[in-house]
Amino acid sequence: MNRCKMFKFVNYIGKGCGVRFRSSWANFRKSCHDYDKYRRPVGSDLIAGLSQFYTGKQLKDLHILDVGCGTGLYGKALLDLGLGKMSLIDASKDMLSVASNKLATYIEQGCVLSLDHYQTPPLPYQNGSFDVVLLNMVIHHLDSVNGRTFPNAIRLLKEAEMCLKKKGIVAITTIPPSNAMNYWTSKQCYEFTHRTIQYFPSLDEYETMFIKSGLKSVQKLTFLGPGLICYENIIDSNGYLDQSWVNSACVFELATDEEMIAIHEKVHGLVQSGMWQQWTQENDTTEALGGVTLLVCHKD
Repeated sequence: MNRCKMFKFVNYIGKGCGVRFRSSWANFRKSCHDYDKYRRPVGSDLIAGLSQFYTGKQLKDLHILDVGCGTGLYGKALLDLGLGKMSLIDASKDMLSVASNKLATYIEQGCVLSLDHYQTPPLPYQNGSFDVVLLNMVIHHLDSVNGRTFPNAIRLLKEAEMCLKKKGIVAITTIPPSNAMNYWTSKQCYEFTHRTIQYFPSLDEYETMFIKSGLKSVQKLTFLGPGLICYENIIDSNGYLDQSWVNSACVFELATDEEMIAIHEKVHGLVQSGMWQQWTQENDTTEALGGVTLLVCHKD
C-alpha cells in the first residue's frame, strides 16, 4: 500500500478541545511562499546532538514533535541528519501545505508520522509521547502584549512538558529582546523595534515560565550571526528591500504602513548613496554579539 495514502494529515480545529491560538500578529498565508527563501534552520545540528545527549538515545531512535513547524524547515533538517520519527503541528494550513510538499520523501518512507493542523495550546497528544518537543521561533507568536505575563506560552510549555517521555527535553529557539537590538533592522525605526520586542520574552521571563511549567533549564546558547534569517540578496532591482524578504521575516507585520515606508526609503537612500553595505556592517552586531538563542529544558 502506498505509504502516502496511510499518512495522517489531521485537521483538529473545531473539535471542541478548548481555546486555541494562532499567531497573535503574523499573517502566514501572506508569507508562506516566501518563508524559505531567506531562512535557514540555525542550530538544527546542535538540537540533534543535544537531543541525543539528554535522552541517551541515538537520533534514529528519537521521536520529535515540531510545534509550530511552519514550512517544515527544521523538520527536514533534522530528518536529513538521520532523525527516526517526526510529528509536526501548525495552525496555518498554508504553511503545512508547503511542509507536506517539502517532506514528501520522508512521508513516503514513514519517518513523518503526522502533519496536524491545530491551533495550540493545548496539544492533541497523549502524555509521554515524544522524546523531544521543538518550539522554534514560536513562543513570541502566542500572546498579545498584556503585562508580559505570557499566559498562552506558559500553557503551551505545560502541555509540552506533559508530552515528554522520561529524559525528554523541550528545545526552544528565540530572540531575546537584548539580542534583537543587535540586528540592523532595529536601527531603522526605533518605534517599530520597541513594539516588536514586547512580544519576545527575556531570558529571565523564560526562567519564570519554565518554573511555572514544571521545566528546568539546562542549556542556554546564543548563535553568532543573524541566525535564522539571511541577509544575502535582500535588495531588489530598484534599490529597495525585496518584498519576498520582508514577507519571509514576518516581523514587519508589526510595522505600521508609515513605518514600512520610512524603512524602505532609508534603505533606498543608503543603496543609492553606495553606503548600504558599510552601514549594515557598522549597525549589525549579530556576528559579534549573537542573535538567535537556543534554550533546552527537561522535566524538573
